[in-house]
Amino acid sequence: MDSSGITHTVALPDPSRAMSLEAVQSLDALSEVERAEVLDALEEWYWNVYVAGQREDIIASELGPEGEPLPDGYIVSEVSTGADDAALVESTDPAWRIDVLEAIQD
Repeated sequence: MDSSGITHTVALPDPSRAMSLEAVQSLDALSEVERAEVLDALEEWYWNVYVAGQREDIIASELGPEGEPLPDGYIVSEVSTGADDAALVESTDPAWRIDVLEAIQD
């Protein structure tokens, strides 16, 4: 998000670079059912929290210059359930929540 509040996206050629090794391994270890649960939780969070109003609370990030992608190794939490996933997104700096959500989806 830029200083005017406009959201921009920067595609990550390798979303796993934004994750620690433990985070990547936890996602790789998910069964198809668990993976579907995690993706469903992300979708639910996006529509019911972000789109439903929280996006107005997002401010420009202090983590890096505008237009920068999610930093390498930023996601360090392991994910094994949809609840873990939603909690991870919710606990992320508000300016990076959608980036974290999209990196995990990818």
